[in-house]
Amino acid sequence: MNPIRPELESLAAEKVDLLIVGGGINGAGTAREAAGRGLRVLLAERKDFASGASGRSTKLLHGGLRYLEHGDFALVAEALKERRTICGTLQPHATRPLPFVVPVYRGDRRSPWTIRAGLWLYDLLALKGRGLLHPHRWLGAAEAAGTLPALETAGLRGAGVTWDCQMDDARIVLENLEDARALGAQTLNYCSLVSARKLSDGSVEAVLLDSERGAETTVRAGLLVVAAGAWTDQVFRALGSGKSGPKVRPTKGVHLVTRRLVDDRALLVPARSDGRVFFVIPWELEGRPVSLIGTTDTDFKGDPDHVRAEEEDIDYLLKETVRVLPGERLSRTDVRATFAGLRPLSAASTPDAGASKVSREHTFWEEPGVLAVTGGKYTTYRSLCEALVERAARRLGRKLGPRFSGGRPLPGAPRPGENPEQSAAERLAGTDAPQGAPALLAARYGRYAGAVAELATENPNLARAVAPGSDCPAILAQAAWAARHERALHLDDFYLRRSRLGLLLPPDHRGVDAAATAMGRELGWDSDREARELERLKRAVDGEFR
Repeated sequence: MNPIRPELESLAAEKVDLLIVGGGINGAGTAREAAGRGLRVLLAERKDFASGASGRSTKLLHGGLRYLEHGDFALVAEALKERRTICGTLQPHATRPLPFVVPVYRGDRRSPWTIRAGLWLYDLLALKGRGLLHPHRWLGAAEAAGTLPALETAGLRGAGVTWDCQMDDARIVLENLEDARALGAQTLNYCSLVSARKLSDGSVEAVLLDSERGAETTVRAGLLVVAAGAWTDQVFRALGSGKSGPKVRPTKGVHLVTRRLVDDRALLVPARSDGRVFFVIPWELEGRPVSLIGTTDTDFKGDPDHVRAEEEDIDYLLKETVRVLPGERLSRTDVRATFAGLRPLSAASTPDAGASKVSREHTFWEEPGVLAVTGGKYTTYRSLCEALVERAARRLGRKLGPRFSGGRPLPGAPRPGENPEQSAAERLAGTDAPQGAPALLAARYGRYAGAVAELATENPNLARAVAPGSDCPAILAQAAWAARHERALHLDDFYLRRSRLGLLLPPDHRGVDAAATAMGRELGWDSDREARELERLKRAVDGEFR
């Protein structure tokens, strides 16, 4: 791993094949795919990697049971096949199978037979792609109530049980970027596209701004790839293009982080008020048990740089959750944090349909010198990026190397015989590391868990808890690792994307200054810079996540 962030000026000397704008999952996956198949790649992300929708999802790799209602059979089949690839090969250390209970009540829009038919079809599509985790089951009302004691029993007609997978969305982005760099790509966060113009030979000349250094540089690329999510139309306007109308239809998805409501299984529930589907999921938030509730699906017309959960979003999710889990007595005081992201749905897909009925299929948009993508599901990112790179190569007249991305594990995937938790425990033995730190490092970093713990041998203080006096097992070595190896440039990069501590701890928690110091040693911060980073973290958490 290359811990040094390259200077933008040094990247301008040689023309690249692809200049990718956007550091979310589609941009990261495209950079990995293109670099691994022989293209020269530069990726520029205007903020931090995974700072948009790619770090604010429901943390699920799923086929999309509800998409069957809209006839998206091919999309569901592809997603179930890709789910197997990601969980089985690419990132087994950061994914896990999870059963989902789908209760059905009198008065619901979907009858028990509708749900059972959907579950049968879901299994058949998974079998076709050799991705069936477990066959679904149908539970009678009494058995369903026994499975989840807090479940509402009045009017309960039964429940289906199906399986999908849980994942860490930002970690998938980061590991794709790390592998892209290992394959020769250059990636920069806090680097934005200022302008671009097509040259006479069909290539593109783009002006990039490195906001960390305040430096602008001109870069030449064979093709500009726009993977900017909800910001796609903004990018096209900056290019003086996009006169054909909007290309993206952003919809807002809100999530709540609450105390633990369900333990070993999740709930998939059609909302009574509008029929939309939402989840109540058990989640391990930096080693602490919580629940994740979400999501909403409403059109968004505001500034994509400022999106957060509003009170009506919170009330909606709380009301629907209380309806099916009345025994938990969930209230507003149980909400520990919130977050919201914008799905970059394709504006080409049924523009007059309700947000939840818009297809999640991706769309490619092509203009001279430009190739853009909107839509798509997180679960199908790899196959989407494979198709995008092959389309880009045809535009460039380039022959690609063989396909590889589905069979090459991401960097954190443990090799046969490796035990990341044991490796971390051995290195932290005899230190002040909190109980549970080795397990947390293994779950987050996979085969690098021991290497993160190894930083504590350089500086024993790095074995200490990020939040002393709490039950959080995160250690300061994680902050140093984020700066040294994961391109974290600000304290909130560590708290909100390299970890999820910003959703668990208040931004002024005891020990936060030590985390700033741990990062600052790696990045050369003085005391004034550390103070500014602490204030920046507080603004980020209070402004969008709490």
